[in-house]
Amino acid sequence: MKRIRLTPFPKLLLCGLLIGSLAACKKNKDKPVEVNRPITVFEKGAPVGNAITKLIGPAGGILATPDGRISVTIPPAAIIDAIQFSLQPVMSTLPLNGDTLCYQLQPATVKFAKPVTIRFKYSATDEDGSHPELLNIAYQDEAGHWFGKPATELDSLHKTLTVMSTHFSTWGVYRSFALTTDKNSLLDGEYANIGIRSVDTDKDIPETDGAGLISPLIDIHDYKSTKNITGWTLHGAGTLTPSADKVAARLAAPARITKNSVSTAEVTLSNLFDKTDPTRPGKTGKMILLKNIKLIAGKFDLFVNGRHVDLDDVSIEGGNNMMFIKGNNGDGEWQFTIGGSGKGNYTYGDLNSAGKVYAYYTRTDDDLRYLSTNFRCREDGVLEKVVSAGAVNITRWGNAGELAEGTFEATLRRPDAKLQFPCRVLEEWNMRAVFSLRRAR
Repeated sequence: MKRIRLTPFPKLLLCGLLIGSLAACKKNKDKPVEVNRPITVFEKGAPVGNAITKLIGPAGGILATPDGRISVTIPPAAIIDAIQFSLQPVMSTLPLNGDTLCYQLQPATVKFAKPVTIRFKYSATDEDGSHPELLNIAYQDEAGHWFGKPATELDSLHKTLTVMSTHFSTWGVYRSFALTTDKNSLLDGEYANIGIRSVDTDKDIPETDGAGLISPLIDIHDYKSTKNITGWTLHGAGTLTPSADKVAARLAAPARITKNSVSTAEVTLSNLFDKTDPTRPGKTGKMILLKNIKLIAGKFDLFVNGRHVDLDDVSIEGGNNMMFIKGNNGDGEWQFTIGGSGKGNYTYGDLNSAGKVYAYYTRTDDDLRYLSTNFRCREDGVLEKVVSAGAVNITRWGNAGELAEGTFEATLRRPDAKLQFPCRVLEEWNMRAVFSLRRAR
């Protein structure tokens, strides 16, 4: 997420905003009030993958992603003529967005005679460091401003968030408060800095189409209301030390981690809500936030295209004359499948080939894999197999629970899936690592 610039807020029908001498204005939908308050303009996210399209007519219909992440229900008589609607995943620029994607609904010029229902199914990624009660839906207008919808309806039983709207825009889910950390995993003796962050918003204002209130999102800031922060607690191995003012904490991993595990930092925030707010049943004004940090038994230094990468998880396993090195870094997951067992130098080749390694990397925002073995087209039209240089070198291979040590180097290439047969290389990822980890099995 990048902030670009500040621009004056457009003319809107406002009420309850303090202007100039802090005098409040009276509700009046017929008289616009000019506000020269700057709000943030955010980048618009780049498209990811292909758009989902559907022709929907006056009878209404549903446009949704295959995984059910977002669905849009257009009721009967909301439009007069049949329209080709589209849903395009885009990279997120939404503040404190747990996911990497938002969704652009088109055409944005359509004005619905009846409100449409926009529903998100939230996941553990959205809840990470936060809580379902702290999740809201927001949209980005053509100018780049993000607006939260305070009346987002929460269904914690079915894990959904729902709003009504009479327009299409780019939509996503954000966390109003969240525990964040500079590291999601720790090795022996390492530490992670944990802070409380919140989305800074302007006062709620009426939406121009009368579809309810909206909250202009300004930026992310560190939450430092010390009187509302209590109960820093650690569940799991390590030591959690709150700062003197209680607004942050540091988790130190044990000097020697004997097995992979998860430690959970906990903090309690108070006075977050109006207890009489009917939009979220069960609001109490007090919320417990949890942040999981993985403790990894050993050492794993991974570099991608020359840049050191922090890992969320990594493991080494073996069995049935096969070895597996796999992990993820929040942006994607990868795996090296080795056809053999024990110490040795293993070069790259086909999957499940004896003595050979087959590796892939898959990004979370794109289902196209980077592969250690793939094909490209020669000028004469003949397909040519391209295999990564380098090798996986296992220098130590203990029993399950004991150390496995070694290095690897690989060049993974992503083919063009738009061709009938993927044969044109788009992009290369160079990976190398030095590791000393206890075998998971």
